[in-house]
Amino acid sequence: MNMMEIAFPIIVGLIFLEMILGWIQHRPYYRVNDTVAGISTGIMFMLVGVPTLFGALIVYDWIETNFSLFTLFDWQAIPFDDPLVFASEFPYVHINAVPFLYWVFVIFAVDFLYYWFHRLSHEVNFLWGSHVTHHSSEQFNLAVSFRGGSFQRVFEYAFFLPLAFLGINWFMFLFAHRVLKLYQFWVHTAAVPELGFLEYFMVTPSNHRVHHGRNPQYIDKNHGGIFIIWDRMFGTYEPEREKINYGITNQLTSFNPLWMTFHYYAELWQQTLATRSWKNKFKVWFARPGWKPADLGSSEIVYSDPARPDYDPPLPKRVKIYGIFQFFFLSASGLLAYSLAHDSAFGIFRLLILIGFTVYGLTVVGGILDSKAWTFPAEMLRLVLLPLAAFLIHLNGFLKVDLLLGLVVYSAVSLVWLTLLRKAFTGEDDSPEAPVAAA
Repeated sequence: MNMMEIAFPIIVGLIFLEMILGWIQHRPYYRVNDTVAGISTGIMFMLVGVPTLFGALIVYDWIETNFSLFTLFDWQAIPFDDPLVFASEFPYVHINAVPFLYWVFVIFAVDFLYYWFHRLSHEVNFLWGSHVTHHSSEQFNLAVSFRGGSFQRVFEYAFFLPLAFLGINWFMFLFAHRVLKLYQFWVHTAAVPELGFLEYFMVTPSNHRVHHGRNPQYIDKNHGGIFIIWDRMFGTYEPEREKINYGITNQLTSFNPLWMTFHYYAELWQQTLATRSWKNKFKVWFARPGWKPADLGSSEIVYSDPARPDYDPPLPKRVKIYGIFQFFFLSASGLLAYSLAHDSAFGIFRLLILIGFTVYGLTVVGGILDSKAWTFPAEMLRLVLLPLAAFLIHLNGFLKVDLLLGLVVYSAVSLVWLTLLRKAFTGEDDSPEAPVAAA
């Protein structure tokens, strides 16, 4: 079991604790639709992350083995020993000085390189396209840490390759990167106030709230992962002063995880096709976010009205309950796919079926939360095909018969439930709570 798996139940517990705290304080830290959409992108991020990490570590290890400073100059490698040795007698912990300092260096180096990736992902369009999903939430809570663009890590891991040239082995890099990501979880909260002297050198909830603000003075500030010192050194630090308005300047009006992931790339592609200048067709992808070719209009960023309402389309409560139920089922499906991705015996064909149905289902749930009329036939199709997909996965005994029958029952019950909600889905419901479904 790796550290992320150990931390997962603690993370889930802290999210529920924050929800309860918000309820007690009458502070709406969470909205169901926003949270479901964000975690849906996180599940997709996690599934894409398995092959991405595998490929990145192969490249990293190849560079470290063949082109590191230790290899090229035939230097003696730094001992890879435990930095801390625990004993049964006082002082109980002994520090191995050289390995300890080496680990400290690696953590600082990983955070330094992450700062530059994070900063450039706010300053270069094609990188921002992979990161904008994380900033699209108009809430700020622990669950936002799960919200991410599926292909962000493809670009992120490339920024850490200098560590391979320095001769830092892949395990130390990966461990430090995991520490960085776990640390970032807890700073995504509005429930923790400023933390005094820690604000001077650590990333805290306060200075990370600034990073997620769309207020003009907060945009592109506080990019550090663990340490805020890089922002102070390179001029991107901003303290929390006025009330923060969360989200992106161009409001994303969708809870569809696929559109949340790819909408910015779709916008860049449209600009690429529309501009007449070949130079600008290239520049669109490398310019700062907000820049436009002159023949497509002004590049001036129009800052959002702080008082703009959050994107929160009306939805009948019974439809919302249906969507939440299906989201929990699909989340379990996503976690199952993630665990089976590490099992070569399961097979790529079965894995792709499972991942495909999970992503398709989460996309439909996002459409339900957007109150889209197309979700009724799309969901009907998912439920009709689910038993067939389950049977294909079951071939050669990969599903127990009782689980296969359980999925058939789940599909049948969901179909009946969906049929009873047809009018609410399609906008034909004339009850007071029913909105008109969008196309």
